[in-house]
Formats: sequence, structure tokens, C-alpha cells
Amino acid sequence: MVASTAIHKLSQNSCRGIFSRHRQRLPVARHVSRNLRRGSGKLVYDLHRCLWIGENIDLGGDGEIDRILGFVYDGDQVVLQFEREVTGEGLTTGSPLPMGEGQGEGVLSMADLGHRYLWQPNAVDQLMADEALSPLPVGEGQGEGGYDLSQPGTVVLPLSDQQGTIKDLAVYDDGTGKTSIVAHRVYDAFGNLKSQTSAVDCLFAYTGRAFDRATGLQNNLNRWYDAKVGRWASEDPIGFNGKDTNVSRYVGNSPTNATDPRGLVPLRICVAIYDAEDKGSEDWNPSVPNKGPDGVATAVGFERGAKLAAGENVIAVGGDSALEQAVIKLKQLMAGGQHIGVLVICDHNDWLGEPGKQKRAQGLGNKAISPTDPLWIELTSLVDVGGVIVFGGCAVADTDIAILKQYAKNAGRRVRACLKKTHNDWVPGGWIDVYPNGHIDYGVNPLAP
Repeated sequence: MVASTAIHKLSQNSCRGIFSRHRQRLPVARHVSRNLRRGSGKLVYDLHRCLWIGENIDLGGDGEIDRILGFVYDGDQVVLQFEREVTGEGLTTGSPLPMGEGQGEGVLSMADLGHRYLWQPNAVDQLMADEALSPLPVGEGQGEGGYDLSQPGTVVLPLSDQQGTIKDLAVYDDGTGKTSIVAHRVYDAFGNLKSQTSAVDCLFAYTGRAFDRATGLQNNLNRWYDAKVGRWASEDPIGFNGKDTNVSRYVGNSPTNATDPRGLVPLRICVAIYDAEDKGSEDWNPSVPNKGPDGVATAVGFERGAKLAAGENVIAVGGDSALEQAVIKLKQLMAGGQHIGVLVICDHNDWLGEPGKQKRAQGLGNKAISPTDPLWIELTSLVDVGGVIVFGGCAVADTDIAILKQYAKNAGRRVRACLKKTHNDWVPGGWIDVYPNGHIDYGVNPLAP
């Protein structure tokens, strides 16, 4: 369990060091006007990397700034959040000042440090803790109000789903030794907040990205996302290299199957599972034609195949519990924000059914996989709805197509397998695709990127 003092180890001196380095490059910040839900304001960007580093908000539309935000990054993640409510005669919107620029009322200082964030370094947008520092009474900070940097703040523990969306916010009670949920959020598929049990202040929300309450937009580094319309607020800065012919729609209009934390390309990966106990298996031997990574490449595309051959996203399982191991390891992989577009299962084919009525089936570990096995259905449910399951070690003849249809129907995903002319006659690069509705395609083309 994360304690307040663990986050508080980021001392005032180290904070000042980060703040000072950040301030040194702010003179090259640029300000972009944007209409808010109420009033107006200016977003502040760092020209070095176009990061959203602050915001000057005029909620009343009277020409005066009412609230100032400022952010400090470590890489692509916000680690410090500064904020100030401007009282009295504040700054005018004609002269917005980000952190550290200018003097006088409304300028952010160390006393305005309101949140410190702790991130999981080996995952995508996985927030581990949000330390909310305690506000000081007006007049006790540096300027009007401010926060108490001398004491640990309240640590909120964000709990996210497989997409990184923060659904629950928990707080640990040092006195009772118990952790309780203080807020539960419900989002629709495109990230609109439908309900919450209490309004706990947390900058990060849908898919683990920062949400700007003033504009109602979500910051994904290179673009802003508008959940209200389910589209980006601007075109993809890398154009068609984002692998979508529509450069403004969000993750191919399939928000439950992918995320796009950088606002460039949706995250979908190709994963291979193989039997580690059968290390000599020709199904994972790149020296055997149409087998192993080389053979798989003919089914999944050579770019994906090369990554698998290099060991990227390759999962080893074995034994009688191979299928169960595969489910657990895929879930662990997805916990980092990855989404699976292609799942390759590489192992010897086997036989299912009564003697004399057996059908060739996909194997994994020491036994064949039944298409009705609950673990098979759970495993395949982890693949994107529009994804593909590739049997890398199951060569089928026309007489085996019936069981492929069962695999596809029960998985609700397309299944691809290598095709034989006869029992011992390979068709190099020849594949059969079976869809959940029973439709069949024959071809030699690899999957599209």
C-alpha cells in the first residue's frame, strides 16, 4: 500500500529544482485562445515539445483570469500540478502569464503546488497515486491561499480498467489500516462521464489521460479528444501514417478495442503464444519453411512476423495448464494499456472427439483446445472484436473446416489457419479465414497492418 510519506519524499527542494528548470524554458511558451464551456481562456503550450503546460481561465467572461493552472512533466507524464484561484483584481486575459513569468498577483509559485503524481514506469498511462496537498487558509501561503508543502497530503489511489480509464478512487486510512473506495465513475464507450458517486478532484480520467474541465476536452499529448462527439478536435498530425483514412475519428470508431494515448496511432499489438516445453517444435522454428516466425509472417504480415521472431510480445506457456497460463499472461500484458489485434497460437495440432470421429484441432501444451472450453472463450475475448486469431501450428484440410467454424463462432473472432491440399502437402503461404458467422475466405495475403 502506498503511504502519504512515500509520495512526500519529493521534497520542497527537489520540487523547487524541477520548478526552476521548467521556468527557464517558459519564455518560449505560446498561448492559444479557446472557448470554454463557460467564459474564455488561453491554453499554454511549451514550444519545445508542444506539451500542455498550463491554462489561464476566465470563467465569468469579464476579461479577468479567475483560475491559473500549470503542469511540470517527467517525459510525457504530468508529475506536478500547480493551481491558483485568483481573487480580487486578477490578471486580464489580454496578458496571461504562465508559471514563473512576471511578478505579482496571480503568478504561480511553489506555494501553488496542489498535486504530485506517481506513475508506473513500465506501463502506458497507469497512474499509481495522486497526492493532493492540503490548501492553506488565505494569507498563510505565498500570496493568496496556497498549499501546505511541509506535510504529506491525502494520497488517492486510482484504480483503472484494462484501457487505463480511472473508474475508482480509493483512500488508505492509516488509523484503521483499511482502504476504501471514495468515488466510483461510470463512462460510456467514448469516454463521457455518465455518473459518479462523489466528485473527488482528479485530473486524469478516460484512458488515463488528463481531462480539462474548463474546455471539456481530454489531452492526449499531440491532440485534444472531444468525448462529446467521439472525435479528435484536430486532424492527425502524422496524417495517413496514423493508419486511418479518416484522420479525425477516434481509434477507428472502435473505442472499446483500442486507445491512443499519444494522439497519433491506436495501440494494437500482435502477440504469440507457444509451448515452451516443446522447444524443438517445428511450429516455432524459423528454419522450417512456412513454420515458426517465418511461417507466421505469411499470415500476420512480415513486419509483425519480424517482431515476433525478435521475441517481442512472445509468451511462453506449457503443460496441462498452458491455456490458463496464456489467459493470465495476456491479462498482465493488457494491464499496461496494450490492446491485442492479432493473437498467434503456435503449437502442434491435435485431435478432438471420439475415436473414428476425431477432427484436427489446435493444440497448446499437452492437449488440444476444445472450442467450447471456457478458458478458450476467455482467452479469445481478450482479443479486439475486430481482431484475428492465427493458428500458427495447425494445418487444416477441407475436412477440418467444421471445427474451425466452431472456434470462430465461440470466440466471436476471425480465425486463420494454414491450409493443406492433402494431409502432408503444404500450400506455402496459403491460409483460410473463418469468420464467426461461418463465412470462409481463402487467400495468400498477409493481414493488413
